[in-house]
Amino acid sequence: MLNISKGKRLPIRMCVSCRKRKLKFDLLRIAQVKRAAKASENFEGANDGSRSVFVDEAGKNFGRGLYLCNSLECFEKFKKSKKLCRNFSPTTTLRICSELERILGSDV
Repeated sequence: MLNISKGKRLPIRMCVSCRKRKLKFDLLRIAQVKRAAKASENFEGANDGSRSVFVDEAGKNFGRGLYLCNSLECFEKFKKSKKLCRNFSPTTTLRICSELERILGSDV
């Protein structure tokens, strides 16, 4: 965490692609939660206790998360490294990648 002169602390997170530390608010978050924990429009499928993965644009949802820089270069590097494929199903990976492309395409 980074100290500010007023005594406030800002959350610092690391990008999984470039491994640089940045403010949490400057990064995109991909969250993973149990579907049974809470019903939401972000979740797909039945409420069977399996896990759901989604892009948390607000960065405030519950669950385990990973952070990615808000840049196309980091996204391409992340996609090429296949870090998402190792942990999630192919359909989840495609859905998350297309959602990230949509978000980054509108920002850049």
